[in-house]
Amino acid sequence: MSFRTSIQVCFALGTIAAVAFAVGQSDAVAAQKSSKAAKSERPVAKRATRLPAYFASVIDDKQRAKIQAVQEEFGPKIQQLRDDLKELTDKQESAINKLITPKQRQQIEKLRSEARARLAAGTGSAADSEEMEDEPSTKSKSGDSEE
Repeated sequence: MSFRTSIQVCFALGTIAAVAFAVGQSDAVAAQKSSKAAKSERPVAKRATRLPAYFASVIDDKQRAKIQAVQEEFGPKIQQLRDDLKELTDKQESAINKLITPKQRQQIEKLRSEARARLAAGTGSAADSEEMEDEPSTKSKSGDSEE
C-alpha cells in the first residue's frame, strides 16, 4: 500500500469515526444500554436513546421522540461501521507491522510506553510523542529508504 493510499484510508476512517462520534454514540453507552435491554423487555434496537450533547434542555418531547427514532434507525449502521473500522484498523496495523523489524517494533513500543507514562504523570502529551513519530521522512534511522 502506498503512502498516499494509506493517507486516503486514514482520512476515510477518520471521517467514519467523526460521523459516529457526532451521533453521540459511545461503545460504553451502547454496551450498557444493550445489557439493560437484555434485562428488560425492550427490544435491542432501543439502545440508541442518548441525546446529542446540549439537546436535552433545548428540545421538546416531540422532537426528542423523533431524534430517538433517527438514532434507532442509524444506530445499527453506525455500529456496523465501527466494526468495519476496527477490522480495517487491525488489518492496517498488521500490514504496517510486517514492514518493520522486531527491533524497530520494540523501539516503537518503548516510545509508546514512555509517552503513556508521561501522559499518566501529567508531564506531557502522548499525542506529542505520536505526532513526532508519525511524521513522514525519506530515510529510516538505519539509513535505508522507507519506500
